[in-house]
Amino acid sequence: METYAFFDSGSNTSFCTESLLRQLNVEGSKTKLSLTTLQGNNEPADCSVVTLEVFDLNQENCVELPAVYSRADLSIRLEAIAKQEDVDRWSHLNGIEIPHIDADIGLLIRSDVPQALQPNEFRASENGGPFATRTVLGWVLNGPLGRDHQKIPTANYMQAKPTLDQQFQDYCNREFNDYIKDSKAYMSPNDQKALDIMNDSVKLINGHYEIALPWKNYPPLLQNNKPQAEISQDNRKNPIQSII
Repeated sequence: METYAFFDSGSNTSFCTESLLRQLNVEGSKTKLSLTTLQGNNEPADCSVVTLEVFDLNQENCVELPAVYSRADLSIRLEAIAKQEDVDRWSHLNGIEIPHIDADIGLLIRSDVPQALQPNEFRASENGGPFATRTVLGWVLNGPLGRDHQKIPTANYMQAKPTLDQQFQDYCNREFNDYIKDSKAYMSPNDQKALDIMNDSVKLINGHYEIALPWKNYPPLLQNNKPQAEISQDNRKNPIQSII
């Protein structure tokens, strides 16, 4: 799928449109974010998180986006897309080509993906015009494009952080990843020993099953304190049992 990407060094989170995920036939993990924008602080948002690989149009360079959160709309106007006619308007940008594709802005790439944002070539601004940087994904124009139509003020500042539930889930995934990798239940050594004792000692006697008690030390070493009966020497005709 082809899409335009917006590079935003002022955002700490990468976003993509839900329509782009549908086109890619990708379903991410459901999560929650707390968004901070110019319109409000700590606004809760339900979204999905995915991992994407982004290529340039020639498919020569690849950048991995480890965590991309979905949004219904990125709120970036199509007028923000630079065109070749914008480049041709400025002589200091000669030789730069901006391909046109029939697509919307489907990606916002954050500042902590330096491989995507770092410039490999730079054209400084002249006469109040835009400056340009060439990245692994192509040329990017920044600044006033010099169009004659009325300017429309825009701001795309966005900060995001996982909610407490998401943070706790991430913590558990890091601290207890052995449990995630192997969720099979195991018995303790004492449990296994008790089970072996019962399996080895089970008997069917007169229609009833008997099993040995699962002593910790088996066979058990018990004190011989069983009560004994003794007959009095003086009363043999009428024996009297006494318990000693």
